[in-house]
Amino acid sequence: STINPADISANKVMAILCYCGSLAYLLLYLLDLLPWNSLFCLLVSAGLMIAPILMAKNSPFIRFHLSQSLVGLFALMIVQTIDSPITYNVYWAIARVGIDYTWAGEQYNIGMVIVAFFVTWIIHIILCGIPAFMLVMGLIYAIQGKAKEMPLIGRFGRKI
Repeated sequence: STINPADISANKVMAILCYCGSLAYLLLYLLDLLPWNSLFCLLVSAGLMIAPILMAKNSPFIRFHLSQSLVGLFALMIVQTIDSPITYNVYWAIARVGIDYTWAGEQYNIGMVIVAFFVTWIIHIILCGIPAFMLVMGLIYAIQGKAKEMPLIGRFGRKI
């Protein structure tokens, strides 16, 4: 089904805002500034998506991009769930290699702690980069006024 060009031009900003909510979630998750960061990420994301959700019933273009961005947001949450235990275990496996320092009852090698920090951030960026790339592609399609599915996961948006 094709989307009316008038609908696209009138609602392009709302379609873009859908992806801004998901990308804001990713940015805030990566910054991890607050102890209650996950809740804050969800609140900001939901806040940015309220206007598109309210306008979606009148616009197939917004509905399409809202479903795509929600699939991207769910993909980010799944990656976040997988990412945390992987990076936690990798960090501690590396940080305890060649123990030469004791702090608060734990033994560490300071050089390996620094290496562990960078290795886990690289893993973190790679894992989060996959859904982030897909969301950016969806954002580009919204900016271009196209109703095109995101790579890999976009087909799941049809079910929402």
